[in-house]
Amino acid sequence: MEQSNGQRQELAAELRRIRLLAGLSHDEVARKTGLSESNVSRLEAGQALPSLDEVDHWSYAVGASQRVREQLRVLAAAAATEVLAFRPWLHAGPVATQEDVGRLEASAVAIRSCEPLVVPGLLQTADYARQVIGAFSRPRAELEAVTAARIARQKIMRDPSRNFEFIVTDYGLRWSPIGTPRAIMSAQLEHISEVAELPNVSVGVIRAGMQTKVPVAEFTLYEGVQAEGAGSRVDIVMIETPAPLIVITDPTDVRNYHYHLAWLREAADFGPAAVSRIGSRKH
Repeated sequence: MEQSNGQRQELAAELRRIRLLAGLSHDEVARKTGLSESNVSRLEAGQALPSLDEVDHWSYAVGASQRVREQLRVLAAAAATEVLAFRPWLHAGPVATQEDVGRLEASAVAIRSCEPLVVPGLLQTADYARQVIGAFSRPRAELEAVTAARIARQKIMRDPSRNFEFIVTDYGLRWSPIGTPRAIMSAQLEHISEVAELPNVSVGVIRAGMQTKVPVAEFTLYEGVQAEGAGSRVDIVMIETPAPLIVITDPTDVRNYHYHLAWLREAADFGPAAVSRIGSRKH
């Protein structure tokens, strides 16, 4: 994945500008804000992303005007919610996309996702993945390469030090492209039931008609990611859209997705038995 950090650099330059205008050193700003001097330097260099609270503390420390404070908050919010576009589909190709996603997954200590419309990639069998990917009319060689790259991502699920949680719906578990043989769907559901028995994997199914506190919308929460420019591991949320991929890094926004997931968890039935009940229905 390629990231544009123009907004982060603009925010960093503004933090430095108002510090210099106030005639304060790094050490003085550090003492006034409660940040370490090294963190102050990293923020001014654009090597780390401040929270909105840290931006507010910085503004007060340097005696910034209300207009400047509001401008900094706008910049911080824009830098915190960054749109990362996958490499151009026709140039780098879908195999590179799968590899990019795999690297992100490998950097996280836990992956928690909500996928209401389709079987999540980490739970797909090769046959099911081939049907889904093949719906885009890819050449045979490319279809096999993309399928193999997607399945290769799943090896991290055998790592007991990582945790995985999937919130799915009975519709998503039963959906398949037109022409998918029933045997493939039966094998797919059986595979999910087997994976759900792993001690580090949790699969929750929200039944049709089940009332929920919040909408069942697609997103993936990556916990403990060692992100570039971050001094420590952070949690991020990724939302796939028809064009770019939206990555949310602001701690407050990410915390809201933790709450969102907890509310959806209350509406789900968990374990292999919940998946098996889907398999016993006609699809």
